[in-house]
Amino acid sequence: MPDARRSVLVVEDEEPFQEILARTFAPFGFDLRKAYSNGQARAVLAAGVPLSGAIIDVQLPDGSGFEFLAELRKVYPRLPIAVCTAHLDRSLVNTAARYSARYVCKDGKEELAAFAREIISHPPGGNGALAEAVAAFAKKYKLSPRERQVLEGRAFEKLSKEIADELRVSPKTIKTHVAHILIKCGRGSLEDVARELRAQARLG
Repeated sequence: MPDARRSVLVVEDEEPFQEILARTFAPFGFDLRKAYSNGQARAVLAAGVPLSGAIIDVQLPDGSGFEFLAELRKVYPRLPIAVCTAHLDRSLVNTAARYSARYVCKDGKEELAAFAREIISHPPGGNGALAEAVAAFAKKYKLSPRERQVLEGRAFEKLSKEIADELRVSPKTIKTHVAHILIKCGRGSLEDVARELRAQARLG
């Protein structure tokens, strides 16, 4: 059975490449979560599925894969991510690099296998584990995507102003989200929740 901690989100609208990925990743025991568009990928993210990696096609039916990549990177700052296209494009390589993502051509089987090994080597006690702990907490208490982003920021010890700037909202809006989070989880302090999640990540 695949390890639930090794779920990999595959955002790809071409079934043949989905099948290639399934064969390539099968030996590693990953649980591949398929999404065929940005919209479906957002639904997986909103569901709070803990991810260990992601593979994202650039050209999707409802826009550029970089749109979802930007959103995913906010939730998972250190998640191993690969951006895939049919042909090498230097401008796309540079764009992927800005999001700390690996660029892989779809016919590069060795590159894909190397990415699978990168996911396995990703330290379980690092930022990836903390992002997973936040995602699991958000799913348990049915936090909205925005509430989860606020909790993620606090878990990574960001100030409220930093979180507000990143999300392009006012500090007052952040306070409102914090209040909603505390009501949903029945806690008195978001800082206590953040500390608990950091402890979980270190022990995981």
